[in-house]
Amino acid sequence: MRTAQRPGTFSPSPAITAVFVFGIAVRKAPLAAGMAGLLLGPVIYGLLLVFAPGIAFLNHMAITFISLIVVMALITLVRPLAEPVTFRSQPPIDMTPSIYAEGLGAGVVVATVMLYVVFW
Repeated sequence: MRTAQRPGTFSPSPAITAVFVFGIAVRKAPLAAGMAGLLLGPVIYGLLLVFAPGIAFLNHMAITFISLIVVMALITLVRPLAEPVTFRSQPPIDMTPSIYAEGLGAGVVVATVMLYVVFW
């Protein structure tokens, strides 16, 4: 499969996922770890596409994910935050539905069904 046709070519998803998971799991992770993860993700993935084209793209994503976790762990070991991040509770959000939501939602469903009927 040619590189341009591969799903997720230079995809940022392993980087975004790795940074999110690491940031939630490691409360002392510094901002530099997250930035390094986001910046190195496409670079690592691109290098794998160039130097290991025979590997399946999902394996490229897994290798990128694991590499980023290792890099972020090393950065955290070298420069951890002095105080762990604490998650604060937010006041409850008003979840009262709009008076128009039901009617507009039904309109979207009807429009979708009509498009299927016309173009099927």
